[in-house]
Amino acid sequence: MSTATRQRIRTGVLAAVAVVVACAALDGCAGPRNTLNTATSQCFKALPLARATVNERGRLVGVRSVRGTTLARGLPEAAPLGDQRLCVFAFKGPYANGEVPRAKPPGPGTYAVVAVDKGGSTVLASFVVNDLPLRFRHL
Repeated sequence: MSTATRQRIRTGVLAAVAVVVACAALDGCAGPRNTLNTATSQCFKALPLARATVNERGRLVGVRSVRGTTLARGLPEAAPLGDQRLCVFAFKGPYANGEVPRAKPPGPGTYAVVAVDKGGSTVLASFVVNDLPLRFRHL
């Protein structure tokens, strides 16, 4: 085998190895994800329940997974929720007085805040406020 032929084979093998490595790297980065890999990702299964609580009104501002004590710092009415982990949803309204069921305060206000248990099956509290008690990031 000539030197030129060996060089072509070596170049071809190196190119094939580079393609395999690139494909493996892309597969690892671009594969589908079923979670956000955050504490908040577990809350998204409760989104239909939170939407139903605000009667399908308003635009979703954000979702947070926080302890009740953290929520109560910005919203004293949430103090009875204690230190349990909550999924908190914020919707931008406006909302009239009494428009959100069992909301304390009942409104009127710009935002509806809905606290759901960490399992996502029960609405624990709802609030209508003019200022958000937590920082919600755009989704």
